[in-house]
Order: sequence, then structure tokens, then C-alpha cells
Amino acid sequence: MRHAAVALLCCLAVLAACRGRAAAPTPAAGQFSAAAASLGEAELTQLRADQPRATVLISPLSFEAALAMLSQGARGDTAANLRSGLRFEANGLTLPAAADAFANLHANLTASPDVVLNLADGAWVDRRVALKPAFAAAQSGPFAAKIADADFANPATLGEINGFVSDATKGKIPTILSQLKPADRLVLINALYFKGAWATPFETTATAAMPFTTAVGQVILVQTMQRAGKYSYFETPALQSVALRYKDPRFELVLLLMKDPKAAPPAGWITALAPANYHERQGYVAFPKLDLTWDGDLMSSLSAVGLATALGPHADYGGVAAASLSVGQVIHKTRLVVDEAGAEGAAATAVVMETTALRTPPQATFTFKADRPFWLLLRERTTGAPIFVGYVASPNG
Repeated sequence: MRHAAVALLCCLAVLAACRGRAAAPTPAAGQFSAAAASLGEAELTQLRADQPRATVLISPLSFEAALAMLSQGARGDTAANLRSGLRFEANGLTLPAAADAFANLHANLTASPDVVLNLADGAWVDRRVALKPAFAAAQSGPFAAKIADADFANPATLGEINGFVSDATKGKIPTILSQLKPADRLVLINALYFKGAWATPFETTATAAMPFTTAVGQVILVQTMQRAGKYSYFETPALQSVALRYKDPRFELVLLLMKDPKAAPPAGWITALAPANYHERQGYVAFPKLDLTWDGDLMSSLSAVGLATALGPHADYGGVAAASLSVGQVIHKTRLVVDEAGAEGAAATAVVMETTALRTPPQATFTFKADRPFWLLLRERTTGAPIFVGYVASPNG
């Protein structure tokens, strides 16, 4: 009996020591993250091409997850297009493997005791449509999605969808959809919420009004945080980058400043900013407090970066339901607030499917002073999961 009691106490001690530790990521979780980063970079470039002087803030992790949910019901050329367009093929993942990879990544990202990162998925199905069992199992299994049978003609359904997003993002994104159209039959949702405190906070007394030259050339005064100290720093002849760690050092906010104010980062810049390229340096960092919001329909831009078949009117989603369905909207909304204490952000993506018949077509100290437009990347370091990526044309979004 004594030996059993000792064994039980040892087990409890081990469990207590393990509590709060992140689940070990599989190689596939890193592959999913690399795919999301690649698509995220292409999407940011495309959105900036449409509005080169506007702030853009997107969450590659959110829309990659929502579209991965969708991919589980794709067939034929549509499935092939989603595998290539979501960059799964280039990273060695099949569509079923991508779902399992996301499940492991989800467990890894949400297990931190020092950073809050919540991921929530949901599927709302109009009562006129029945999901095929395999597709429903994929949603409730790897994606742990809430599946709700609903009457899309009832206004309460829209309120339920928006309420799910609001709750999942702690009110940072109060609504994701403004309406459900008569042709809509299925809504797939991914929502995420992030809150992290800096490992070393900025002193509020050091924050001061400093000039910032916006992307349109206007000089404005903005509240700018500043601190001298040791940072993870990376520099090339073309750019400067600093990584600011959160209390859980797996998470960091990476800031990128091009030395030529008119230049954009080279293709593959997210991959080039690999944690291994950063080294601890003594320096001075100044960048503005941020309150950024962005929203839009990603249908056109995603089609332009490789998903035209999957988002087109003739896509084959025969694995979703017996009804002929196509994607009508990919609504994406983000919010990110960065201040002296840390960062709080949220993102949500809604993939809205509708009936096809009704569809309308050297070692030294450094100075990193972000007093003009810059790029940002909020990521988890071990998997490279891109939680937010953006271009800050003006600190006020």
C-alpha cells in the first residue's frame, strides 16, 4: 500500500509539472504553418497591390484553417486546386493530413500558460441541406468544430453566428456577417483571439509623441513606445528587423523596416525572417502604439494567388452535401492593439457556401525606429504559425 501511495504521489507530481506545457508539435504542424505563411505572404502582397498605401492586417492562420475545413469536402480538380493553392502540396501535406496537422497545431498553440491564444471553429448548416457524414466527421473531429443545424431564413441564425464569433474573440470582432442571403446554405467559421504580455514591458513614462510619415507622405504625431536594451535583431543591406518576445518566448512580434522607404520586402520574406537568423544585440527600439482593424471579402484576392478553381462557380464540393454548392464569400476581419504592456488581437474568417444555381458570378548597437510604414508578423516560433501579418501604412489603421 505504501509503495502504491508513493507511486501515486509521483504521478501527481509529474502531472503538475506538465500542466500548462504546450503539446509537442508534429512535423506536420510545422508544414501546416509553413503553408499558411506562404499563402499569407502572397495574399498580403495581392491586397497591397490593390491598395498600396493602405494598412492591411490579415491572419493567415485563420483563413488557412477555414479553407482547410472547406477542403475536406472538395473533389477532383477542386481538391487538387485547394491542395496546391493552400500550399499544402508544396509542403508535403494531403488534404486529410492537413486536417490532422491543424489539430496538433491547435493543441500546441493553445496550451501556453503565459499567452492566451484561443481558436474556435464552427459550421452552420441550413436545414435544407444535409452534410455528408465524412465531411461532418472531419469538421467535428480534427477541427473540433461546433456543428449547428439552423434555419437560415430566421434572423436568429445570423445572430447566433455573429455571437459565436464575438464570444470567441472576446468582443473584438462583434460581427462577421451582415446578412444571410436566400441562396446561402453553409457557413464555416474560424475565429481566434490572442493576448500576450511582453517579456519586458515598455515604460509608459517613456512613451512620447513623435513624428510618423505615413504611406501617403503625411507627417503625423503618434504615441511612440521606446526602450533601449537587448533584442533579437536581424539586419541585411536592405532591411532591419527586430523580434519582441512575449512572456511565453515561443511567441513574438516581428517588426520589419525596409531601408529604402519605397521598397517592399523580397519574395519569401516571412521564411527569410526565420528565428535562427536573429541574434541578441544591444540596441534602441521605437515604434508606435497600434490599433489596427481590417475587413474584406478575400474571394478575388485568393483567386488571384492560386485558388481560382476552388472559389469559382464550377467548383466540385460533392463531398460536402448532396446539393450543388459553391463558395460565395470569404469574409475576413481582424483587430490588433499593441501597447506598452503587450498585444491583444482577434481574427475571424467566414466561408459562405451557396447553392450554385442561385449564385451570382557587424556587432554593434542598433537603432530601429519605425517612424514610417513598416511590416509586422506575429508568430509562434517553434512551428512558425503566422497569427497575424500586416503592413502598417499608419499606426491608426
